[in-house]
Amino acid sequence: MIVDGPATDPLGQPAVTLLLKRRNGAMCLLAVNAANARVRARFRLEGTGDAKCRVEWEGRELTIARGEFEDDFEPFGVHVYRIEPK
Repeated sequence: MIVDGPATDPLGQPAVTLLLKRRNGAMCLLAVNAANARVRARFRLEGTGDAKCRVEWEGRELTIARGEFEDDFEPFGVHVYRIEPK
């Protein structure tokens, strides 16, 4: 869900597109902002509860609280989130 910024890209598609992959108990969430504007998005991941989420290649971590977290995207920005099992 988009919290701030345009909800759609110039073609009317959702501003942020997702791909979730699971491997060896870990989850990788790939997220792409297709809008030519900054956006803040909220994600809900079933079954994660409270956890830490590493943003690959960016050297930062986010906190997942009750299965939700938010992050900011630059125009056409890409983030890869890795959530490890507890």
